[in-house]
Amino acid sequence: MTDLVLDFGLHPVLLSSGALARTGTYAPHTRQAFIVHQDASKPYAQAVAESLQTTHKETQIHLVRVPDGEKAKDLSEIQKLYERALEFRLERTDAVFAVGGG
Repeated sequence: MTDLVLDFGLHPVLLSSGALARTGTYAPHTRQAFIVHQDASKPYAQAVAESLQTTHKETQIHLVRVPDGEKAKDLSEIQKLYERALEFRLERTDAVFAVGGG
């Protein structure tokens, strides 16, 4: 684990072989997990979901797909993510994971 230093503070970053399968051991307990992924990264998003479900059995998991490539970099896509978050009644204490992308 190392800290990523940004203008607004330190953020822990984990770079490790097999880290996706251990996401649940690093993630705090949360009521819900909102996992955003692209088609190409779906297997990785599912690995995160499985790890969270194994470690935090009571956590409700939501896998949310966004378009691949430049199509995802659009305000209408952000609006769709907000709408899904509202649909799931996501709160500040819930977790959001972004898997894949660029």
